[in-house]
This record gives sequence, structure tokens and C-alpha cells, in this order.
Amino acid sequence: MKCFKFISVVFLALLFAVACGSGTMNLKDQEGENQDENQIDTDSDAVAPDTDPDSQDTGSDSGDTAPDTGDSADTGDHPDTGEDPDSGDTLPDGEIPDEGPDADSAEQGDTDPAPMTREQICSSVGGTYNNGTCFKDLNCGELPPNTEWNNGATARQNYDFEAGAWELVPPAEYDDSETPGVCTYKCEEGTIREENECKNLCSAKFNGTDSYIFLDNDPRSIFDSGMGNAWTIEFWYKQETAPDKSNYYAAPILRRGGSNVTTPTFGCYPILKYTQQTGPMQNVYGYLKNSFQTTYSYKENQWSQQTQTKEQSYSFEQQQIEDLHENEWVHVAITGESTQSQQNWQNKAKLTLKLYVAGKYLGEEDGSGDIDAASTITLKSMDDGLYIGGNLKYAQNQQYSQYSFFFKGLVSGLRISNAVVYDGDFTPAYNIDAADSTLESWMFDHGKIIKAKANEIVSEENFNNIEWSTDCPGQE
Repeated sequence: MKCFKFISVVFLALLFAVACGSGTMNLKDQEGENQDENQIDTDSDAVAPDTDPDSQDTGSDSGDTAPDTGDSADTGDHPDTGEDPDSGDTLPDGEIPDEGPDADSAEQGDTDPAPMTREQICSSVGGTYNNGTCFKDLNCGELPPNTEWNNGATARQNYDFEAGAWELVPPAEYDDSETPGVCTYKCEEGTIREENECKNLCSAKFNGTDSYIFLDNDPRSIFDSGMGNAWTIEFWYKQETAPDKSNYYAAPILRRGGSNVTTPTFGCYPILKYTQQTGPMQNVYGYLKNSFQTTYSYKENQWSQQTQTKEQSYSFEQQQIEDLHENEWVHVAITGESTQSQQNWQNKAKLTLKLYVAGKYLGEEDGSGDIDAASTITLKSMDDGLYIGGNLKYAQNQQYSQYSFFFKGLVSGLRISNAVVYDGDFTPAYNIDAADSTLESWMFDHGKIIKAKANEIVSEENFNNIEWSTDCPGQE
């Protein structure tokens, strides 16, 4: 009987315990629902885990859709994993808790931008788009001296869409072929290709046998119109070896009166070589000759009312020049100036000639001294033309066949002025340009002789066996 009473008491106690546990769980579920309605479900651990092992369900509670793992689950929520990410932040009344991004929101704001078209890519890199090609035109750069473009001054550069970069354009290079590539150049007219450069044909080469240049068919327009009583003749020349004076009769660099007269208006010659014997010693010097034919007017006596014209020749020789200037460019200038004075009631005139070689004053000559003259002394006028490199009058005469009448060497530039341009040492200019006092200047450039003052080109028909050279003054 006592045993039955004990068992009954234990059974009632167990029933009481079960009833109390179920009531507690229902109360917590109700509190959780009320709390979810008033709090934002963003922070974790909104509901503390149940640490009472006796309160854990071993099965499914009535109305739950998932097993209880210790935290109560909201009605309609997915299974609780132990942390509530939305707890801790309070939502305003009436708002629904944010449960994180969903598929709809991802499609509306987080999609990748559409890829650029080729035309858009071309525009972004500064190109021009046409028929699927992106390109731009580039300047080929600066031309080297004495050259011109052989295939245009620009090159088309294409954009490589696959590599995402512009194709390389080759640098400018020399190409004189009939089918040149882009950015290629060639030598311009009047130049030739030497030592990987296009060089200017800036000097005339005379062979010493029959080469000459006839410069002017009507020299009167130059000399007779304004030579006056003051003038300067100058030129650049070069010869490998100075000819010996004994075998070199009259081969001028510049001569007016080249074919029809024995005595020219003037003849300018290169430096010759001569040997001077002084006892047992032999000294080699340079010899330079310049000849002039002049005129002036005079009266037979001081009471005469009429004047007459008289001619006089001057041969200005400079001896014992120490430097022969062989195989180098040398500038030669000769000035002439006539002055007048009165002596014992007589009018006198004097012609002073001065010589400059390589810019150095070498000496002067007063001609024949003071002469009776009613005018200044001027260069003689004649019909014959102006020549470079040859004395045709003597060359055609068999009597003088043993002599050379043609210059051998190079000439580059000459000028004739109606003023005394130099008075003392000076530095010669490599290019003898026209100046205010210039009657005419002949410039040797790009295989042509240009009359700078008249702006004319000397016809090639006036050249006899002339070659052109790139050897010019100032290149040493």
C-alpha cells in the first residue's frame, strides 16, 4: 500500500513538471512575437539562448515548422541558426524589417554596365572611326636638310582593338624608290646622297682643259651702268695644287672679255706658285695677278676746252705670298678706287688697287701714280661677255698651245659691287649675298647659278663641261 502511494506521488510530480515546462515555453513564444513587432531585426542575439537543458524540446512543438535549436523562431521565418542578425535596431511603427538584398533589387541597381562599342572606344582614344576602322593621321616629323617627303608628310596610324593600343608608325627614313613607304623622304632637286646625307650641289667644278661658264650676254648693263670710280670684285675658289707660274699663262677665274679681246676689262687669277732662287736657297712663294683696262678723259693743255679719252692698263701683281692655300677654300677680293686732286693748277687722277686674300690685307698699288686727267679712272667698256674659268681668246690660238688657259678647281660664289666694300682685315662670308652696293651677285646653289640681283638663273646652255660638287666654303 505504501509502495502504491509512492508511485502515485512520483507520477503526479512528473505531470506537474511537464505542465509547468509547457506553460513556460508558450509564454516565451508569446513574448518573442511581441518583441519582433517592435524591434528591427538587424543585430544578432536579440533573444538570449535558453540555457535550461530541461526546457529544450526533443521534438516538434505544435505550430512550429522547424525544430527549436534553442532560440525561438518567428512565425513564417526560415529556420533559426542561432543568431538573429536583425535584432538590436528598432524600426518605426508600421515598417517591415529589411531582410537583406533580394534578386529584384540586384537586377535594378547592381548590374554591370553594357560594354562600349568600337566606335565609342575609338572616340575615347582620340581616333576617327570609319567602316570598322579606328585611325588618326600623324605628322611624320621634321625633314633632314636638303630633303623632301617622298610619300606625304603624314602617316595613318590604326588602332588595334584586340591589343587595346595604337599600331606603331615607323620613323622617317630615306627611300627614293618608286613605291616608297610611309614617312619616307628623298633628296630634293639639286642635291645628291653622300655619306647618308643629302648634300647641296654648291660649287662648280672646272677640269682645266675646256671647262668654262659664260655668265652674262650683256655685261654693259652691269658694268657700264654704275661701276664708277669705286668697285670691288670678290669670289671663292679652291684648287688642289697651285700651278707653276712658268707653265700657267693666263687661266683666269673671272674675266670680262673672254673670247674676242687680248686685253680684258679685268682678269682675276688664282694663286700661282713660283720658286725664287737666292744663292743656294730656293724659296717657294705664291704669285697673284689681277689685270685691268681703264679709261679716263684728259685735256691736251690747261687752256683746252675739249677732252679726249685715253686707255691705260694696270697689272696688279702680288708676289711672295707665303700661303699658297692649296686644297682649301680661299676668298679673294680686289678693290679699286680712283681719286682726283689738283697739282700746280693741273687736274690729277690716281687709281688705288688693294688685294685681300682670306680676309687679310696683302698690299696695294697706286697704278702709274698721278696722271693728268679731267675725270676719275674707270674700267673700260667693251662688248665681250663675262666668263668664269677660261680665256677663250688665247685658248683658240695655236701659237699658245703650250700654255693652259683654263682654270682647274672649284668656284662657289662671286660678287661685283660699285663701292669699296673692304678696308682692312675682315672675316669673309661663306655666302656672298647681294647688298645695297651690289651690281650683281652670282650664287651657286642646288646645281644652279642664280643672279641674285636680277633674280634669274643662268642657263645651262652657257655651261661647257661643268660638273657640280658638294664641296663648299665653310665645310672644313
